[in-house]
Amino acid sequence: MPAPDWPSLRMTSFSVSKKDCDICDIGLFTLEQAVHKMTGKPASYFRLPRRGHIAAGHAADLVVFDADTIADKATWASPTRQAQGIDYVLVNGNVAWRAGEGTGARSGKVIRGDVDRASTSLVARR
Repeated sequence: MPAPDWPSLRMTSFSVSKKDCDICDIGLFTLEQAVHKMTGKPASYFRLPRRGHIAAGHAADLVVFDADTIADKATWASPTRQAQGIDYVLVNGNVAWRAGEGTGARSGKVIRGDVDRASTSLVARR
């Protein structure tokens, strides 16, 4: 893990920059395909039960974002700059991020071995 005073961009902006690159710049995937590649596909590959899809009985790990404004704002010079266009982040059904700041909710859990593992589902609003 990088030093706290100089974190890696991969800690703050990987999913947003992947979305920017694959969809906006190149047009390689539809929004739905890109979201699946970042959520359902890895959850299935790693056999994460009740993760990666929005369904009754599944963990409600969601990112609610505006597909028209989402953008990575972090740079190597300013790696902790927040992405824009992310409205909410829910972890296990509890709001952890709202209106550009953390809520203080600590709903995540440590995953060990074959126990229920975490994955994030993204929800685009239009």
